[in-house]
Amino acid sequence: MKLEEATKEELIYWIKQHNFKLREELKNFESDILFYKIERNLAEQEKLHKMYRETVAKYNELVKPFEGVPIGDVPQDILDKAIQLQEKMSNINKKSQKKEKEWRKYNKRQDEILQI
Repeated sequence: MKLEEATKEELIYWIKQHNFKLREELKNFESDILFYKIERNLAEQEKLHKMYRETVAKYNELVKPFEGVPIGDVPQDILDKAIQLQEKMSNINKKSQKKEKEWRKYNKRQDEILQI
C-alpha cells in the first residue's frame, strides 16, 4: 500500500503507532505543512497571474482596432467579447486576491513558528 492510498484514519493510526520514532519529526509537522501550502499557493498564484496576463492581452488585441472610435460605432459582438474579457479579468483578480490573503496567513503563522 502506498501512503497516498491510506485513509486519514489509517494515517492517524500509523502515526500514533510510530509516535516514538516520529517524535522529533512531528515537531516540524506544522512548519512542513505550511511550507507545502505556501509552495502550492505560490504555484496557483503564478497560474492566475499568467491567466490574467493572457486575458489582458486578448482584451487589448480585441479593442485596439477601435481606439478613438465612438462606442456607438463599435460592433456589438466586439463589445460583448470585451465585457466577457473584463468579467474574466475581474474574476481572476478576485481569486488572486484570495490566494494572496491565504499566502499572508500561512506566512504569518510560519513567522510565528520560527520566532519560538
